[in-house]
Amino acid sequence: MVKAFTTFSSQSEIPYEVLFSFQTEKHNIAKNQDNKRIMSFRNFGKKATLNTQLKDKKNKQLKFEAFEKGVILDDGTSIECSFMAASIIDKGVEWELKLQNSQETQIFHYLLESCDKGWTIDEILKNRPRNLHGFNNSITKCGMVARVGKTGMAEDRCMILVPGKLFLFFKEDNYCRFVANLHDAEVVAGDKASSLTIKLIGHKDVVIILQDEAEQTEWLEAINASRDLESDFQTPAEIQEEKEAKEQAEADAAAKKKADEEAQAQAEADAKTKEEN
Repeated sequence: MVKAFTTFSSQSEIPYEVLFSFQTEKHNIAKNQDNKRIMSFRNFGKKATLNTQLKDKKNKQLKFEAFEKGVILDDGTSIECSFMAASIIDKGVEWELKLQNSQETQIFHYLLESCDKGWTIDEILKNRPRNLHGFNNSITKCGMVARVGKTGMAEDRCMILVPGKLFLFFKEDNYCRFVANLHDAEVVAGDKASSLTIKLIGHKDVVIILQDEAEQTEWLEAINASRDLESDFQTPAEIQEEKEAKEQAEADAAAKKKADEEAQAQAEADAKTKEEN
């Protein structure tokens, strides 16, 4: 297996523009056409765009100049939205986007609204609902795997895990080939030696082949840990802030206890001295 990685492999975090990527099933309401695309949010702020990734690795930008609505549909996994797609055609296009699960739908909807307001990434993180998952971009594991494709052939991919999410990249660049939310995912040993099958809700299974049983165990534990992390709704900065606040509170409590003990000891010493006098 080729030992090559994307540029993210040497980093501790992936960019938010990568984290905010979604595997979608896009339905053009006017043309009654469907296609599957990875869509990602870019250029946060007044010039925010929603990019749809094409098979030639290029992105087409969908501008928010005429954003009208982003309504979550009844089934909890679809969003109906209408906005100007100026770089594709010169008139408004209405789409129904089906996402993997309700978690992905909620964060996608929140990002649509945030881009419509022109929020920066800092404002998006600051104003998000505290029960909304999917904002931790810390890389928990990164490495090369062989992914089994539709034909049964194994192809080298760089797999990156962050809390609650999995990404697959081409080894030679940062082109994201696949992204999935790990909510309710199940990971089991595959049929082939040193392989794993990742069973995803709302997605097809992902089958990967590792070099040996030791690596298979490492990835099995890492995927399960990423799926189960309670911190996937927090940012790394918030986790650090929470840790520092906890350490400070413990230090303050210890200092107060020590001061109280010293005061008590001094009071007892003073009382004893008074009795002796």
